[in-house]
Amino acid sequence: MLVVLACVNAWLVYDLSNDAEATVNVLGVAARTRTMAHELTEFVQQVASGKRTHAATLPVLITFIDRSVGSLRSGGSAIGQLGPAELTVCRSCHADGRESRVPRAELPPWPADLPERSLRELEAAWAGLHPLLLAAGSGDGTSRAGLPRDEMNAFGTRIVRALDDLVQLLADHQTAASQRMHWWTAGLVVVNLLALAMGFFRVRKFVYRPIRALERAAKEIGAGDLATRVRIRTDDELGRLGASFNGMADSIQSATGRLRASEARFRLLVESLPDAVLIHRDGRVVFANPPAARLVGREGAEGLVGASMVEFAPAPRSEVLQAAMDMLARGVLPPVLEVQLPQPDGTHVDLEVISLGIELDGLPAILSVARNVTERKRLQEQMLQAGRLASVGTLAAGVAHDFNNLVAVIISYGDFLAAEFAEDDPRRQDIDEIRRAGKRAAALTRQLLAFSRRETGRREPLDLNAVVADVEKLLRRTLGEQVVLRTVLASGLPNVCADVGELEQVLINLGANARDAMPGGGTLALETAEVRLDDAYVRAHPYVVPGAYVRLTVRDTGSGMDPQTRERAFDPFFTTKPFGQGTGLGLAIVYGIVKRANGYVELQSEPGRGTAFEILLPVVEGEAGRSASERPPAAGLAGRGELVLVVEDDDAVRALTRRILSVHGYEVLEARDGIEALMLAERCAGPIDLLLTDVVMPGMSGKELAERFGARRAGAAVVFVSAGTEETLEQHGLVGAQARLVRKPFIADVLLGQVRQALDSREVEGRR
Repeated sequence: MLVVLACVNAWLVYDLSNDAEATVNVLGVAARTRTMAHELTEFVQQVASGKRTHAATLPVLITFIDRSVGSLRSGGSAIGQLGPAELTVCRSCHADGRESRVPRAELPPWPADLPERSLRELEAAWAGLHPLLLAAGSGDGTSRAGLPRDEMNAFGTRIVRALDDLVQLLADHQTAASQRMHWWTAGLVVVNLLALAMGFFRVRKFVYRPIRALERAAKEIGAGDLATRVRIRTDDELGRLGASFNGMADSIQSATGRLRASEARFRLLVESLPDAVLIHRDGRVVFANPPAARLVGREGAEGLVGASMVEFAPAPRSEVLQAAMDMLARGVLPPVLEVQLPQPDGTHVDLEVISLGIELDGLPAILSVARNVTERKRLQEQMLQAGRLASVGTLAAGVAHDFNNLVAVIISYGDFLAAEFAEDDPRRQDIDEIRRAGKRAAALTRQLLAFSRRETGRREPLDLNAVVADVEKLLRRTLGEQVVLRTVLASGLPNVCADVGELEQVLINLGANARDAMPGGGTLALETAEVRLDDAYVRAHPYVVPGAYVRLTVRDTGSGMDPQTRERAFDPFFTTKPFGQGTGLGLAIVYGIVKRANGYVELQSEPGRGTAFEILLPVVEGEAGRSASERPPAAGLAGRGELVLVVEDDDAVRALTRRILSVHGYEVLEARDGIEALMLAERCAGPIDLLLTDVVMPGMSGKELAERFGARRAGAAVVFVSAGTEETLEQHGLVGAQARLVRKPFIADVLLGQVRQALDSREVEGRR
């Protein structure tokens, strides 16, 4: 369309230029014709009057007029045939001597639309004047005096009038041409305006809009919408610019995607770290990860940005922490520090802090990584405690042999004394207390060995109510007069499987703790009940196995415990008592006993509201019995005169053993060690029915003695006696072996039962 408008515009300009040129030519012709007409008139009048003539000029003028008149008829083409030599300057044509210039031959053609009347009039007038002029110019000046002047003047006047008409017609023609030129100019303006409008819309569509699209796309990409693209379908410079812009946007999107992926990986790494990461500058946080927020009790890491580092460590601060903060405030990087950070709940966490100098956004900053080492320190403490427990175990194992020998003598001689008094004799009650104290001493030794993992308890079905009732009297004396002991025992409780001595120790330890928590007096309640732990309880306590349990609750009205004390209550060697007044093993022993019985212990305590321990022991099937130390002597344990060789390095235990066996019908040989025992066996002529030997003795162990004795006395039975731990028995190869063993401290019926069973088994095997 623009091409068509351009062609029309060019055509209009061309036509307009032609009209303008024709108009100029017409005006020129009119001016020259009028001049020529007046000169011709003047020349004719001069010739007619005979005043003056110019023979050289007249032929040229006649030829010019003749051809001009002819050209009017032929459309003005002949007027241009005069050459330069014929159109020379006509000098002295005027009477006053003025020069008259004849128009040159470069005149344009005459208009072809002149009226026929004017042409005929001009031709007629010229036809009449032309011969006269020829006649005037053919002779000399004297012969011209006889020319018809009036007729020449008339013809000249007619020619002038005709030429004036032609000039007027030319003027009218020029006016029409001017009007036509105005119309063509208006058309040209309209066409140009239309072309400008179409060009504007074309420019708007193909230039302005693409540029605006590029601008909008650039703004959207700058705002973060990297998926924005431009649609320019042209194949010009703007189209290529749009394609280049889209390629640049693709590159930016790809690079931004990689950058965001890298940032996401970095953020995932930093946020997944268990360590707290802080970047701070001039004492203000610039960046923090979620563990850092959790460490200082904030909900989100964003809330830490801009916060002061001082806010993380409210007063009072430790000297080490205060020194580290002062160093950071001065821009000095401290070395690896271990500090304690106070918590809002009053506790503290142990931190290991490493700080490095970095550059962030072109400015120096400090990167601090804080690792919570509270658990590590706790493990270190537990390892130290384990070392202490190992030391305790080693000490307990070292003294267990001698201590159990002493306890065995105390218990057995107490039994001897008790047999001599009636049940209602007051002295019998004192003796019974001595016996119970000895049994508790033996149980305490076993607990120490079990606590240090040197020995396991002797579990059997028990009635928990019976255990509580047995220990109640001792507890009342332990608690004192200011503490009221109250028991609430449920009837018909099922049995639990535990060591009776260990359960007694649990009650004594908890009672002692309750007494210390109530220095001004209070109440200690012992309650038993049967409970069933369902799935709801297990969901709240995931470590518990659902099922039927017997619950023992020990509750006091003492001072209670704060959260820090509750958290460490069962830790070995942890105590809140002054130095030298507590071992820190009481609750640790309770926890170990309950766990060995496959039970659970829960602690509930608040400052000023007392403490409650709930012990859950699983229910077992079977009839409840008493411990071996409390069973009455079974019938048929007396001897039948069998000879027993007793080998014991402790004189008191050896004498005790001899007395028990002698009283119950056995013959006894005594030896202090294995060498002496072998010598007695050599000298004894008769049969030795049974070897009763201690396991640990100087010079020769009990097992070695039994092997050498068996080689000489093949039919003799063997019973071992030991006050050592299971570790000691394992070292001597007696754990799991088919050997009869009596544990120290023992009582008479246990010793007699093992001796009787060994002798009876020998007789059965002999009959086979």
